[in-house]
Amino acid sequence: MVIIFRPEDVKAMYAGDGKMPKLPGFDMISFIRKTSMKDRYTTAGLINNTEDWYEVRHKVQQDMMRPKSALYYLTEMEEIAIELADKIQEVKGKDGMLDPYALVQEYALEAVGCVFMGARLGALRGVGDGKRLIENQTKSMPIAMKLFLMPTSIAPYLPMYKKFVEYQSEAFDICKKHVDEAIAKVKDTDDTVIAKLVRKCGKDSA
Repeated sequence: MVIIFRPEDVKAMYAGDGKMPKLPGFDMISFIRKTSMKDRYTTAGLINNTEDWYEVRHKVQQDMMRPKSALYYLTEMEEIAIELADKIQEVKGKDGMLDPYALVQEYALEAVGCVFMGARLGALRGVGDGKRLIENQTKSMPIAMKLFLMPTSIAPYLPMYKKFVEYQSEAFDICKKHVDEAIAKVKDTDDTVIAKLVRKCGKDSA
């Protein structure tokens, strides 16, 4: 491991970075999406080290990174932040302390769901699909940490692999349900991230 501190060294490092990532953990996810979940995924999306990553990133990065896209959701983000603040007041201990891990997960999911699924999932309220996705992720992540170390030639024969695919399939179906509902409501005048991506990539790209 090499640790660098000087800004010019950091700049040089990123200048030599390729157009696609090279992360070992991505290989297993890419393998699962192209084999066991190929009925759901047309590409491996953004979690892979192949040309798929570049093609998807190239199509979505401008609309996702523009300040205008974020400002569109200012009211919704404020509502979610207030909901988070209210929940902190409810769950903190008598000494004013709390473990923020679960709250941060719920807040992140609620915000992401609002922007990229066009829905309030109920994560902070602990209800509906938000609750189910949090539970799903809690079960699947420990398995993922083990699978990332497994060769793809062996993994499909392991019980935990089949369980992981089961969890991922459920999560996919929940998310796609909301995305499909949001796409069905898209109008030409909409300025949502989903509407912009639909205009650029087509309704069948979800």
